[in-house]
Amino acid sequence: MSTLEIIASLREIGVVPRLQDGNLKLVGKTAALSAELLAAVRDGKAKLLAFLEESQADTRQEQITPITQQAHYPLTPSQRRMWVLSQFDGGNQAYNIGNGFYLQGEVNATVLEEAFRVCIAKHESLRTTFAEVAVEPVQVVHDELPFALEQTTLVGSADVKAALRQEYSALYHHQFNLEQGPLMQVKLIHLGGESHALLFNMHHIISDGWSVGLLVQEVMGYYREKCLGNSITTQALSIQYKDYAAWLAEKFDGSFGQKAKAYWQGKQLEGVEPLVLPYDRPRPQQTTFAGASTRMYLSPSQKEALDQLARQQHTTLFNLYRALLSLTLHKVSGQDQLILGTPIAGRSVMQLHDQIGLYVNTLPLYSQITSATPFTAYLKELSRDSLDTFNYQDYPLDRIIEV
Repeated sequence: MSTLEIIASLREIGVVPRLQDGNLKLVGKTAALSAELLAAVRDGKAKLLAFLEESQADTRQEQITPITQQAHYPLTPSQRRMWVLSQFDGGNQAYNIGNGFYLQGEVNATVLEEAFRVCIAKHESLRTTFAEVAVEPVQVVHDELPFALEQTTLVGSADVKAALRQEYSALYHHQFNLEQGPLMQVKLIHLGGESHALLFNMHHIISDGWSVGLLVQEVMGYYREKCLGNSITTQALSIQYKDYAAWLAEKFDGSFGQKAKAYWQGKQLEGVEPLVLPYDRPRPQQTTFAGASTRMYLSPSQKEALDQLARQQHTTLFNLYRALLSLTLHKVSGQDQLILGTPIAGRSVMQLHDQIGLYVNTLPLYSQITSATPFTAYLKELSRDSLDTFNYQDYPLDRIIEV
């Protein structure tokens, strides 16, 4: 097993390899270590130590520094893509991120609104709008943007659940004005008694899935402290999104950009035909952004069987699912070359872990399927490819397409 395969296998069972005083230490669910994986760790200990030392050095060196204040700032490639797509009919609403959850108990709306205001003051992304300067889209950071917690009640509604679905749909399909802002809406709905629903909607150009979780965590934390009679204190962020945008542009112009470009050029993705499936209706001539999603749930026994197979093959569930999905699409379409798109957090630097903003990136995962290749060999091939590809997770999809 390679060093990266060992690390991936350890993480899959909840074990993290760490460097402590120059020694290798395994932290987490070490009881789940199989004899085979433990032997692989022992055999590859020297390489593991070298890898961890190098990674630690890279982490220390990879620092984003604040830039000087300006009237406006360049967009990241992901923001630029969102900006362009939002100019199309329906494109703006297609990139809304809606979410919501139930609150049980008495809710102090005034304190809740204050908690959101504190979060908005902390994160510049929540105070950002977009404009065009010399035909170029730019982001503008404001000292303040208007925000108000919307409130309504569904008490007395004949069907509260149906009415709540309508409220969520209306909020989710709100069309944000990227130039005026704000680009976040929050609504508190009284359902009856001490039951409430808190719905919120943000435009993807200032947020992503990670950011949504962070927003909820921070707001609820501020709300709890205020309700306990404590003053709300926040720790200033070391950087903001505009600093990340400048750092990313500089990174692309350096050695990372050259290596990433060479890596993606070697993939030769332009020769892969688009996936053709036996659709139940013709594909529209123009993009409509209309669509839906469906979910499939595995039983506990199915999940355990897949976990066991992944452990046996020293890979992750992600790679196993990738292999199974690729083979399924191959069977349905008859195509031997496939590209799957996968979102990735894009927060390779520790400073980005507490940031609200658009950091997520989409990576194309290429695979070629041949009937002569055994499944285990195919799975190992995909596992290596995933590890290689994730090394370039900061390289934006737009540039990959240009390559």
